Amino acid sequence: MESLGQLLEEELSEAVEVKNPKSFHRFILLLTENLVEKQRHEEVTNEIRSDLKEVITIMRERFEAVDKRFESVDKRFEDMNKRFTGLQWAIGLGVTILAILMTIYQYI
Repeated sequence: MESLGQLLEEELSEAVEVKNPKSFHRFILLLTENLVEKQRHEEVTNEIRSDLKEVITIMRERFEAVDKRFESVDKRFEDMNKRFTGLQWAIGLGVTILAILMTIYQYI
């Protein structure tokens, strides 16, 4: 930015009448410092934006992985529920047959 300051100072001093060279030099310094800060601010902002995009991408990937895991666990529970439903039916049938046999045995 030093060369930019020198370039601005030379061009402006030729374009306008400079009454106080020290004041003019301070003006150019303030102007170029502000430009440097603004440029640095834009760089930092762009870095933050790219980092946020990366974090969002990673979060979406992880959420999708968790969703898939929950779907597989849900499917496994549905399969177990089907097996237990059949088992419950078989146990109910067994208890009914046992009750019938005990009733028959009691009257024999």
